[in-house]
Amino acid sequence: MKWTPGFEVRELKRERGLLCVREAADSWARLGRASLKDEAFVAVFIRLLLAPETYRTLRVSQGSTGGGAVPDLPIRPLEEWLSVVGTPVDECRRREMEGPRAIEIAGELCRRVSVAADQWSLGNPEIPPTDGVFKELARILADRGALDWWGESPGAKP
Repeated sequence: MKWTPGFEVRELKRERGLLCVREAADSWARLGRASLKDEAFVAVFIRLLLAPETYRTLRVSQGSTGGGAVPDLPIRPLEEWLSVVGTPVDECRRREMEGPRAIEIAGELCRRVSVAADQWSLGNPEIPPTDGVFKELARILADRGALDWWGESPGAKP
């Protein structure tokens, strides 16, 4: 595995983003399609993945990140994130994206989430697989230039 600057931050975002997708899939599978709005989930996903790498960092004195900083992205259940995010377009604009680009990215993410949520609402939160959906959503952000990195290895695009 190749180390790149910001490795710990990217891995934490990957972990938190995947957890977010899994929570949403579980909600739709257990409680049905109306349990969570697609746009609300997409807004949380965008906030997590596009959070600046300096987002509320904490200094670490030991371990693999000794002397470095790791983000303090709040560890919250998906439901708690819902109260602090705006619309998907608002979340894109937080990263200073122009209106048409923010609308295009938000729309594409919402369309992909809608297809997955329809399937998850049939009762199985792993059809389609959450890690695959997570990678697809991250790739949409990367392909549109909103996310500078992604993929199987640190620093790689999908």
